Amino acid sequence: MIGLEEKVQEKEPKVPEFIMPLEDITVDEGDNAKFIAKVDGHPRPRVTWTINDADIANGSRYKLVFDGLVHYLDIPKTRQYDAGIVRCIAKNSLGQTESVATLNLRFRQDYRSILSKVPGGIDTGLDDSFDVDIEERLRLRSQLRQRESSLY
Repeated sequence: MIGLEEKVQEKEPKVPEFIMPLEDITVDEGDNAKFIAKVDGHPRPRVTWTINDADIANGSRYKLVFDGLVHYLDIPKTRQYDAGIVRCIAKNSLGQTESVATLNLRFRQDYRSILSKVPGGIDTGLDDSFDVDIEERLRLRSQLRQRESSLY
């Protein structure tokens, strides 16, 4: 017969330990990257994340999720500065441990640099005056408008 008072079994204190450590990821720049870690320990470890030694906060740029079993770092649109060392740090009153992985990005090339190397080039219909100073462009536009208005 089961007594009215159940004996609650308390977990023994335990230093944090990664049950599922981080794994290296390679994605195209602009694609989603998701790191997954499972941590055990008692008391329950507090988990923090860093990328290239910069602390990561939950927000529009990075999504930090804990579903009760697994911790996730989701980077919806990777950028060049996201590439590098990702750390998941688990800490409780008994100690601390970390899991480390690398985010590798396949960088997208700027199409303009590719087109400039094509023999004979490609006629885009655009002039190459991108280097013209903005003040110079405004001055030329003003002169053109003055000429047009003097014709009418």
